[in-house]
Amino acid sequence: MKWMGSVGDWFTVMTGVRQGCILSPLLFAIVIDWIMRKTLTSLDVGLEWTNGKRLCYLDYADDIVLLDSSIERILKLTEGVEDEGRKVGLCMNVSKCKVMVLNNWNDSTEVKIGSSMVE
Repeated sequence: MKWMGSVGDWFTVMTGVRQGCILSPLLFAIVIDWIMRKTLTSLDVGLEWTNGKRLCYLDYADDIVLLDSSIERILKLTEGVEDEGRKVGLCMNVSKCKVMVLNNWNDSTEVKIGSSMVE
């Protein structure tokens, strides 16, 4: 590192890419795909889709939509994503998490994500 004409001590970079690096979005997409695959291997979640397949999530950039018709399964899916993400250093921002109910869940529309309640 050079600052004001002086060379500083060497240091080790442990994680991350340089700001503006064109690999950053690609690497993030690969990591998110890995997190979702690891999460979904042990869960039977998602909405019925075509050819007997299930639609479990949609993602765009760093936004993820988790899909299911049961609050219990959506909580398992959310916890799974949170656990797998934590293993690679990614954390959910609970203040940005929202729950959208299109039909009525019989149990409750108040959901606990992490340590916060989301309605």
